[in-house]
Amino acid sequence: MHLFQGFGYFAAAAGIILNVPGMAAHPAGHTTDPLSAISRRDAQDFYLRVMPLGASITEGVASSDKNGYRKWLRSQLRWKGWKVNMVGSKHNGDMKDDDNEGHPGWIVDQVYDEWKKHKGFHPNLVLINAGTNDCGGDVDPGNAGNRLKVMVDDIFASVPGVTVIVSTLSKSRDHDACALDVSQQYRDLVASYTDARIGLADIDSVMTKDQLSSDGVHPNDEGYKLFAAVWWDAISKLEDQIQPPDDTQDDGAAQDDGPISDPGLPPYES
Repeated sequence: MHLFQGFGYFAAAAGIILNVPGMAAHPAGHTTDPLSAISRRDAQDFYLRVMPLGASITEGVASSDKNGYRKWLRSQLRWKGWKVNMVGSKHNGDMKDDDNEGHPGWIVDQVYDEWKKHKGFHPNLVLINAGTNDCGGDVDPGNAGNRLKVMVDDIFASVPGVTVIVSTLSKSRDHDACALDVSQQYRDLVASYTDARIGLADIDSVMTKDQLSSDGVHPNDEGYKLFAAVWWDAISKLEDQIQPPDDTQDDGAAQDDGPISDPGLPPYES
């Protein structure tokens, strides 16, 4: 597990206006109150201990740097002022904080098995992208939402205060009808939770097949960068609900890949 030193409120020092849940986006030439954004971030001076959980898209297969969406998203979180520690048993890509739980070929049930093995990382933010292989292998895709619910319920039961983001499925060259159906199951699943820290990263609604790699399954670099933007949108809507990690693991030594800067994610708002 890679850990890192926090930074001294870079966003405040640079005069950055942060996204604040509950505030509408403003067009160019308009501003939100920076003091409210900064004070909220100061009040939540803790690490996002993020577990990317899924299969090969989580690992970053077919991306040129093997990071997939993870480096783009981590950079965005840092740019927005969060201290970040990615956690997981695997290490993939050229990013320094490369921990993840991305297991190529795994269906939803197998991804759940990996969660049960590695829940001891106690993430306070879990990002789930699973189900593509269920479609590709025709493994009970009509029941994917119910099977994913078992995993989501266990995550909530295992880690007090955890926030969960479920993604819909990205486009597929050969199994897109299945991906569309599973994506709707996941929308319905997320909507079924009340008073829970859960959100939806709806990549299905915005990704195009032009953003697939040559294998027709995994995003290309453009698609992965878009995926990072979609994850960020979902996270930003729950920022004020995210709780500190529930244990005392040291999150303070994971490394950034360079100076904190705007990663330039494509514009996206759900």
